[in-house]
Amino acid sequence: MHRDPITAQGISNAFTQAHLLAEELGASFAGQKSQDLALASYDQRQVELLKPLFDYTVYLAHLEPFPEPLQEMLAAMVSDQSAINAFIGAFIGSVPLDAVFPAEVVEGFAQTVQALSIEADRAKQAAESGAAPS
Repeated sequence: MHRDPITAQGISNAFTQAHLLAEELGASFAGQKSQDLALASYDQRQVELLKPLFDYTVYLAHLEPFPEPLQEMLAAMVSDQSAINAFIGAFIGSVPLDAVFPAEVVEGFAQTVQALSIEADRAKQAAESGAAPS
């Protein structure tokens, strides 16, 4: 997986992926599942686990200001050291995003990434056809 280094999660993700792969291959080597099933399970598990962090990273790398509700949430954290620690943990990937952010905020990260992807696809298609992007 490649992503912007803004959240510095690369080594954390590498360890997570290695752990998941070791679990799945261990099950395969023990005869509990086929290698194909183990690798498919690994792929599914890593996507489920890392996709929210991927969306968060893309959202941050877009360098847009946080929406007002998120800014208010962050302002309220200033006097709460445990909340600050949790936020930093989410930023670097050691704390699940849903332990810090409300579900609608995490979903907003995913929606933003989806919109950016659609926008990039349209720009690519326009460039390939020689048309100006819309």
